[in-house]
Amino acid sequence: MNTTCEKSSKNAGDEDRPFAELMAAADETAGYQTTIWDENQGRREALVITMGDRIVDILPPDSLPDAVLKYKIKRTIDTGDMLLAPAFIDLQINGCGGVTFTEEPTLEALESMVRTNHRSGTACHLPTLVTCSHETMTRALEAMREFHRLYGKEAVPGIHLEGPFISDRKSGIHDRKHVRDLDDDTLKLLLDFRDEIALMTVSPERLTQKQMEALKEAGIRLSIGHSALDYHQARPALDAYFTAATHLYNAMTTVIDARTPGILAAAALSDLYGGIIADCRHVHPDLVRLARRMFGRKLFLVTDALASAGAGSDFRQFRFSGKTVYVRDEGYCSDESGTLAGSSLTMNQGVKNLVRHCGVELPDALAMASKIPAQVLGLSDRGAIRPGMRADFAILDENFQVDETVFGGRTVYVRSVSARCSSACRQYAPPTVSRSL
Repeated sequence: MNTTCEKSSKNAGDEDRPFAELMAAADETAGYQTTIWDENQGRREALVITMGDRIVDILPPDSLPDAVLKYKIKRTIDTGDMLLAPAFIDLQINGCGGVTFTEEPTLEALESMVRTNHRSGTACHLPTLVTCSHETMTRALEAMREFHRLYGKEAVPGIHLEGPFISDRKSGIHDRKHVRDLDDDTLKLLLDFRDEIALMTVSPERLTQKQMEALKEAGIRLSIGHSALDYHQARPALDAYFTAATHLYNAMTTVIDARTPGILAAAALSDLYGGIIADCRHVHPDLVRLARRMFGRKLFLVTDALASAGAGSDFRQFRFSGKTVYVRDEGYCSDESGTLAGSSLTMNQGVKNLVRHCGVELPDALAMASKIPAQVLGLSDRGAIRPGMRADFAILDENFQVDETVFGGRTVYVRSVSARCSSACRQYAPPTVSRSL
């Protein structure tokens, strides 16, 4: 056994490593001396053991000597006083790192978004394609199929189609010339690419009941959004066919008048999941608090991020949905007329905002960024630190900055020069063990 510490002299989430290497599960056993948030015991120190892409054990922190022998640990990582959290899952991200998926529906764009997301602790996301032409949709679905063929579905389960089957009265920044009803040719396309579509944001009046039934039977989850329907118009479809509601409060009816509730109430009372953008710009922090009371453990964080997220402070404008979008003060985005577009938010920043501005306790904020979005997609092996779960981690400092991201047991991003090695591993390794440090 060759027990080594992890040393890095550059960002390891990095452009120099082949992308296929980042997507491959680790082929070794590792031990993380760290702090976790246990659902039963609260915040505590622990030794988290991973083997390949799975967590295999969680032990007391002083059990490393025995664990080295039992599990034949090859690598140890001491995170100091930082928190090892489940890696984040973003179900609505239009782009990041200078890339917008709708503008560049290519395999290369998908790879670029994965790399950029690693820097914010996000190990799984849904690239979001907004309202566009049939041709652009086809290209995006083909790119997603190629990505799955090459790398599997662990990092990118599928596309989130946000439109074009939405209300033109609530289209927001979307290109209205492409807003339309779902026709038979497009339905066939969607069913042919069912394995590449993880979520669809639609307004129910744009689809027939038969079409919604076909999509549900195909395993495509529907989310209501960009809809001008009131409570009574929307509720039957939500009860029968829908899983979630998209970016709560934004591009939907909330309360039309005292006698006519809107989509917000219909979604909550239909027991749907609800995505919310916690950038303190799209939704007031107190309305986030209200949404938590309405949706409870079904409210989850999304970024609705655009190309500006993770692109640096010099990135000030870009094309999106047929318009030039400008990055304003504090990172929010709008077009020339002031129409609010997506955000420059990252998932770790969103978690920070939930805790610091929205009154959300840390374990609940982490669940909103990992466990609950995993539930939306039916990913039962994500969103918690316990044996049997995927070894997908975001290691966070006290300011919610990401120090390291782990995907499938493999370190895919390290923020800075580090040399994390447990002295216990050196001290207690048996004499027959060869160690290189």
